[in-house]
Amino acid sequence: QVREYILATLRGYGLEPEVQEATGLIAARDGEEGVAARVRNVVARIPGTAPTGRVIFVAHYDAAQVSYGANDDGAGVSTLLETARALKAGPAPRNDLVFLFTDAEEAGMIGAEAFVNLHPLAGDRAVVLNVEARGSSGPAVMFETSEGNADLIDVFAGVPHPVGSSIAVEIYRLLSNDTDFTPFLAHDRFTGLNSAYIDGSFTYHTPLDRPGSMNKGSLQHHGDNTLALAKAFGRTDLGPLMRPA
Repeated sequence: QVREYILATLRGYGLEPEVQEATGLIAARDGEEGVAARVRNVVARIPGTAPTGRVIFVAHYDAAQVSYGANDDGAGVSTLLETARALKAGPAPRNDLVFLFTDAEEAGMIGAEAFVNLHPLAGDRAVVLNVEARGSSGPAVMFETSEGNADLIDVFAGVPHPVGSSIAVEIYRLLSNDTDFTPFLAHDRFTGLNSAYIDGSFTYHTPLDRPGSMNKGSLQHHGDNTLALAKAFGRTDLGPLMRPA
């Protein structure tokens, strides 16, 4: 039902979304078992007028089994949908903009892995922006980037409400969680930014993760920054922001 809602909404904006049906595989690592699953990612593209590269926006539409998924990652899904709507209502971007709604993130980022390794739109260099939540409130923190991130940070600094800290990624690395950004970072052709709000973590992966628990200011923060980044990356020369071919 969620997938059909996303597809119908994107079509209502005048886009032509597709469903990528594939088998994703996360290999065993650090003593853990590997995992595989049949996934269905939703992919939509706003073509650029004179592309210098591609920008991929990512959010996952699945939720933990015990959760309603309003924040994790309904916040990311709604942010991407509203960003796509706003962009379609304005002038066409210079660069290709791809909106990726992944399946099976909670099972091990399997949908993202399938996109990265099997979808044609992931075959070239690109800038990736992942939108997440690990709680229900607080600022949307840009907590992780790819290496060689100076030019990316310069763009991020121009959003309406930039929040980030170099210590955030060190805390993230101590946690047991990964995000859909991880499969992208495993390949040199991708650079990008990873953002999430993390306050109110008592709702994370619990039945409390309902729409009523979401701080609307946190959602707005995601939306303001993501739309600003979409416009900025959509019009700039992406060459300096991506790793050399």
